[in-house]
Amino acid sequence: MTNRALLLFYVVIISGFYSGLVVWSTSDNLANKPTKREYSYSSGGLSENLGERHLQIWKQLRDPKTGTIPRNIRSLELRFAQTLPKRDNKVADFVWQSRGPWNVGGRTRALAMDVTNENTLIAGGVSGGIWKSIDAGQSWEKITQADQHPGVSCLVQDTRLGKTNIWYYGTGEAYGNSASASGAYFLGQGVFKSTDNGASWSVLSSTTSANTTTFDQTWDLVWNIQIDPSNTTEDEVYAATYGSIFRSINGGASWSLVRGSAFNRFSYFTDVAVTSTGVVYAALSSDGLQKGVWRSTDGVNWTNILPANFPADYERIVIGIDPNREDVVWFLAHTPNYGQKTTNFEGDEEYNSLWKYTYLSGNGSGNEGIWEERSAALPDNGGQFGNFNAQGGYNFFVKVMQGDTNMVFVGGTNLFRSTDAFKTKSLVQHCGGYKPGTVMPYFELYPNQHPDQHGIIFSPSNKKVAYSNADGGLYKTNDITASPSITWESLNRGYITCQLYTIAVNHQKHGDKTIIGGYQDNGSWWGNQASPTAVWTMPSSGDGSYCYILNDGQECYFSRQQGKMLRMNVNNQGQATGWVRIDPAGGSGYQFINPFVLNPQNERQIYLAGGKQLWFNSDVSQIPMNNTWDSTTINWQKVGDTLVTGKYSAIGVDPQTPTRVYAGTDEGQLFRIENAQSTNPTIAEITDSNFPFPGYINCIAIDPKNPDNLMIVFTNYGALSLFYSTDKGNTWTSVGGNLEQNPNGSGNGPSCRWVTIAQVDTSLWYFVGTSTGLYSTNTLNGSATTWVQEGQDVIGNTVVVMMDYRPSDGYFVVATHGSGIFETNLPVTVSRENLNSKLHSQLYPNPATNYTNLTWEGINNIPVTIILRDALGKTIWQTQHLGTGHQQIKIPLTNCSSGNYKISLQQNGIIETHQLVVIP
Repeated sequence: MTNRALLLFYVVIISGFYSGLVVWSTSDNLANKPTKREYSYSSGGLSENLGERHLQIWKQLRDPKTGTIPRNIRSLELRFAQTLPKRDNKVADFVWQSRGPWNVGGRTRALAMDVTNENTLIAGGVSGGIWKSIDAGQSWEKITQADQHPGVSCLVQDTRLGKTNIWYYGTGEAYGNSASASGAYFLGQGVFKSTDNGASWSVLSSTTSANTTTFDQTWDLVWNIQIDPSNTTEDEVYAATYGSIFRSINGGASWSLVRGSAFNRFSYFTDVAVTSTGVVYAALSSDGLQKGVWRSTDGVNWTNILPANFPADYERIVIGIDPNREDVVWFLAHTPNYGQKTTNFEGDEEYNSLWKYTYLSGNGSGNEGIWEERSAALPDNGGQFGNFNAQGGYNFFVKVMQGDTNMVFVGGTNLFRSTDAFKTKSLVQHCGGYKPGTVMPYFELYPNQHPDQHGIIFSPSNKKVAYSNADGGLYKTNDITASPSITWESLNRGYITCQLYTIAVNHQKHGDKTIIGGYQDNGSWWGNQASPTAVWTMPSSGDGSYCYILNDGQECYFSRQQGKMLRMNVNNQGQATGWVRIDPAGGSGYQFINPFVLNPQNERQIYLAGGKQLWFNSDVSQIPMNNTWDSTTINWQKVGDTLVTGKYSAIGVDPQTPTRVYAGTDEGQLFRIENAQSTNPTIAEITDSNFPFPGYINCIAIDPKNPDNLMIVFTNYGALSLFYSTDKGNTWTSVGGNLEQNPNGSGNGPSCRWVTIAQVDTSLWYFVGTSTGLYSTNTLNGSATTWVQEGQDVIGNTVVVMMDYRPSDGYFVVATHGSGIFETNLPVTVSRENLNSKLHSQLYPNPATNYTNLTWEGINNIPVTIILRDALGKTIWQTQHLGTGHQQIKIPLTNCSSGNYKISLQQNGIIETHQLVVIP
């Protein structure tokens, strides 16, 4: 293991992209745990959650003054959010509702079945809270409230007669997506308890702390919770936390430390398991003073039963008691440089070992117990994606099927089953995760399953029926013993725990309900039906990032982690029919979730944040859609010089002058670029002295009526979040108002993420997405601005990461990190005033071949004249049209040769002109 000298490190709370980071010094280390690596690959796409994501999150959330994220900020910001005003729907008729995605689940570490009714399931998403099903997973209801910690890491029911209404769940994900690398961890809020069979939950005060400035207790990271079902006189509960094994005999009212240490040489990884007769097994990783595998018959007196031939260096060990003969216990261990060596698709090596322990007599140590190593049967010949890969112990479990002591399951990225207790490698079957035999670049998932396994449970009435929980949610099979393959069905049927990064609607098609969004470790999903129970499809995989819908919805831009971009055609079911990678060859240094924006007047032109360089593409349609996964040089050019410090993190384009671009960085700098499409742009730094430094600019929103007005968003805690300018960024005013607890931005105000400026009836409204929900105002008043929470009973305090909006009909969508998507239609009144003497016309597709569509907002049935002219000004086609409100016509181009054309609209003195490119 690495040197454990006094280390200064950061601990990041991110339970659902919000959180707390503290600087902490100790003789132990939280900082040097191996990194959990997530891989997804489709159409040449690769997903790796490595240090880049953790660094981006830290920059987004750190207090610029301290370089840390306030400890326990989630609880503090939720408490602060309760003091903010809530929207009265009598004032503004914004009706919010969930849009799903109904069939897309999120990362799920906890799943349990009610022992009194196997149709009752309770599951916990790591940022989605507790969900309950009473029909074996065919439908789900969210149970936990908005102000309760959503980061569920483990779950257990008290199975004793008369006590089955009692449940416990632990919080804090010590090893996971967007965690572990660079010392980043999901911190929790202790243990929650239910006494009404999971209908309501409250935190155990014994597991929380009043200290909100430092990592001061092991309850911030809970690995596992177990019940002693043999103790009929006491409510005996065990908890495996960071560094410690705790025991309670009063249902969690108080706890005693029985193994490990609170603040001296921690074992980072722990686990605990209890037999039906009350024998307790505990595992503590080798970095702690009380390392080893321990056995106890009373929870007080313990014996280390670790065999002499066990490797000296071991990290996470998980325990699986054989329910058929509880004197047999399985231990699956991540043991660097020992055991079965496997590789992932990149060739990275990993070692894990599998052990069977049989208790004989006495205290179980030495000759009183038998240890057998079964590591050699762990799959190591499955190809690029088919080996046993625990990603450093991230996805990790061992489970024996009730009714068959030889049927043993292990979980890593894939699920494997042995029918002879891992004696023989040839009797191990690949049962879930990645599809067997899949290779780059066109990998496939096991049908109706998802990689990164966290657990499996079995039906008591039919042991062949099994339920799996993984990074993609929940799954069921009616025959886990089937061969040569398992038939799974998804139980993500309203289990809305998915974690979005981005979202987009079709800006050009009035009334269209198509939405695409980028999801954490779950690709980019497409849905076009208004029903919240509609099924969505995934045309692009990886960690879904920024995306846009073009034309009539049949073409999209997708991106994934670290700047990889795709142009893709999709059919009416959202399935890819053609694609090409379009990011620039030579690009580097991208943010993990990396922004790009379109020219509002020409959707074929893209501005891309490229690390220290801004890029521009003059026409991505000229990049052949040939299904290749290579970056390109076609039509890409660099904009201006390379940044000296920081990386670009946000871009805004003037809708009326799209050669004017605003670009912000992750170090708090802001630039205005004129003539951005030329080889010699003019760049002016417009960073204000009041901007937080180093602050993370995440969003630049421009007033659709007057582009001299713009707002920028800083995501950092402990800093001013929102700034507004009325003169193209030359001067700035703080408008965070009541979202800031203190005038200087300090305190427990939420992290702001995104701003959308929208036309509502005849006035402008400002919507801001934050770590405690969605807020709005229609009046900016500097530091006295009053922001009001929207949809408190629907959106609640979930983290809102992005919004998108279509002005023509007011369609407005909200993306959250943990609770899916919400939507509304903002009231829209078509009038001269709110159109600002404009027809707000749009043209698509452009470039076009056989036809193009023209849309505009008609007023009072005044005739609109529409003329198509060639490059020499000759009229090719002309028509007149009457109509009020949103209008659309199709313009034929069959008589047009390739080249440049102009389409103009004239109505009562208003003239709007579009450049059109006709291609073969």
